[in-house]
Amino acid sequence: MAAIPRHKLNATAMSSQAGPDEEQPDRRAEAPSDRGDSPEGASLYGGLAEKAAAELDKTSSASRFKVEQTIVGLLGLATLSVCLYNIVVRFVAPSLTLEWSDEVQVYITVWAIFLVLGVVTAADRHVKADLFVGMFSGTVQKRLHIFSDVLGLAFSLLLVYYGALITWQSYAFDDLSISSLRFPLWIYMAALPVGFSLAAVHYVFRIVGHFRLRG
Repeated sequence: MAAIPRHKLNATAMSSQAGPDEEQPDRRAEAPSDRGDSPEGASLYGGLAEKAAAELDKTSSASRFKVEQTIVGLLGLATLSVCLYNIVVRFVAPSLTLEWSDEVQVYITVWAIFLVLGVVTAADRHVKADLFVGMFSGTVQKRLHIFSDVLGLAFSLLLVYYGALITWQSYAFDDLSISSLRFPLWIYMAALPVGFSLAAVHYVFRIVGHFRLRG
């Protein structure tokens, strides 16, 4: 059996006595960070940046419709004013309480909700599940967005037609509320066709904008 030189034995003994921290290099310095050094991290943060930019663009586009937002804000203020009046009067002078206040609040709130449909459509703020759409390529996503806007336009026009039909019937039959206010119900029902008419107009703008971007 060949003899092993003494200096090699000493080197082997020293390496066996060394701790685990001395045997292995620090892998934490070699591991890519989670903030974008790896391809997965870069893709994740790139997607988040694109989504944030899209949200900012939607917010800026919605700010162009100041008239609609102002009308909706005034309607909301009117609803709060009527509600606050009734609350105060109940404690100060119950005889001055308006029995039709709840009814008026419902009418104003419904009109505010339907009037804001145009702004919501223009800013693409409708509730949607885009997880499935995000799995496709950019070209397929654009086509799906166009298809979605076309369906939204068709649905809006359908509700405009039936809403106008119901509003006309209510006007023709002179339907009135059962409260002492005797409010004409056709005004209340007209919120449906008016609101979806605004949504339909903005859907048309969105569809035209899609084709302009493609051109």
